[in-house]
Amino acid sequence: MRLAFVTPRYGADLVGGAESQVREAALGLAARGHDVEVLTTVAVDAQTWAPALAPGNERDGAVTVRRFPIAPGADRAGRDALDHLVLSGRPVDLADELAWADARFRSPALVRHLTDHGGGYGAIVYSPYLFWTTLRCLPLTRARSVLVPCLHDEPPARLRIVRATLAAAAEVWFLSEPEHRLAHRLAPLGPHRVVGSAVHEPEGADPDGFRRRHGITRPFALYAGRREDGKGWPQALAGFATAVTRHHLDLDLVTVGAGHVRVDGPLRPRVHDLGFLDASEVSSAFAAASVFLQPSPNESFSRTVMEAWLAGVPVVATAAGEVVAWHCERSGGGLLYGDDLEMAQCIRALVEDPAAAAALGAAGRDYARANGAWPAVLDRMEAGLASLGVAGVGGVGAAGVPAATRLAAAVRDRAVRERRAEVPMTPGFPLAPWLPAPGAGVPGRGAGAAGVASSGSGREGGLPDGARRRLVRAAAGAARRWPTARRLLGAARAARAAWAAGRAVAPPRDVR
Repeated sequence: MRLAFVTPRYGADLVGGAESQVREAALGLAARGHDVEVLTTVAVDAQTWAPALAPGNERDGAVTVRRFPIAPGADRAGRDALDHLVLSGRPVDLADELAWADARFRSPALVRHLTDHGGGYGAIVYSPYLFWTTLRCLPLTRARSVLVPCLHDEPPARLRIVRATLAAAAEVWFLSEPEHRLAHRLAPLGPHRVVGSAVHEPEGADPDGFRRRHGITRPFALYAGRREDGKGWPQALAGFATAVTRHHLDLDLVTVGAGHVRVDGPLRPRVHDLGFLDASEVSSAFAAASVFLQPSPNESFSRTVMEAWLAGVPVVATAAGEVVAWHCERSGGGLLYGDDLEMAQCIRALVEDPAAAAALGAAGRDYARANGAWPAVLDRMEAGLASLGVAGVGGVGAAGVPAATRLAAAVRDRAVRERRAEVPMTPGFPLAPWLPAPGAGVPGRGAGAAGVASSGSGREGGLPDGARRRLVRAAAGAARRWPTARRLLGAARAARAAWAAGRAVAPPRDVR
């Protein structure tokens, strides 16, 4: 089949789970004989969206990459104002939603390509959901569109243009079951499936060489990813600071990825910012780490957690992220926390009990190998492509699809059309009639998804009701399945409770 992946950025050296997912899926399907193209822009930096590469065609292995020029969106002040409005969670006018979608960048040349040549692809895969390349371009090819949204439980996911896009795609592919459940809470879905995602198991990691090359002499916790608020970087830093100042742990923090890192005071010598590293050096960083920190609640799969587990490293993760909590509950490879005090106790439990940490890391490795293999993911993707039944394009058309598959897809499509009244979606107004009228606002979030229930100073609560329920559920699940996780989590909770009861705050100390 002739396929296209539409994504705002593409390249081997980009930081981001969605970007890595698109590239590996494209390369994997190309290796199976599909004619795969990537339609992307000349941007590299996800903050500035400035043109950085030349427009035109290039090759990435067996994949053809077509880069299109971009037109600037709003100026920085206007973009920041729109981001603030959308991220606030308050009702947003439809005009502001559309302006927000256009604020980072636009690519009229990409629109022209899809308009002129979109019918030549058997399927067009759009990912992730947040960007102009999906929100504005998917309606142009909706009959053969596949959406891989990489959804997060965040205010933009509740915009009407996002919910309309979820409802309009011919197929929707999810990376995890919690992401699938979230989508059902957001919009009526057409045909969809959980295809999962995967991470290649690295070879030749060099943990001793990594420590030597970067001058790291202490054991360390690792944070890998974008250093920004939305990914929980400030929480990782706060939890680590609590662990080393309050519990006197002989532990450093190593961080790799994009974004600015600023650490002041006595903690500064203990934090190693290595910036962007190539893939082999990142694999060595995981292999050398004692514990991996995942403070991001905004994950649809969490490749970094899988990378940590493949290296045999236990994970300390926020309970506010439903996807990572789901992975930890099923695997027994990690501990969940609700605030920086619990995070510090989880780190302490793993550092002070290396045998238990090794047991959690081994459980995580088994889980990642069983649930994160690309051949199975690609099989599920190909099944989804076959169900589209687009005739006359490339290798797999309607004639090559079994009759039962075609009939099942037709019946499913008719049922979807009965559940929702569909009208054509245009780039100028990509909305379906079941959505609220313009200006009606966005419905409020359901119970357990909004508001923070706290007590005392706020450090004793600090979690949305839904996240706290997930924390309790995950802890109970881990306790049933994994005695080591039960013991460590119980110890961390007991220590934190004892501290909270006594409120015995240790004086600041020089941690160098």
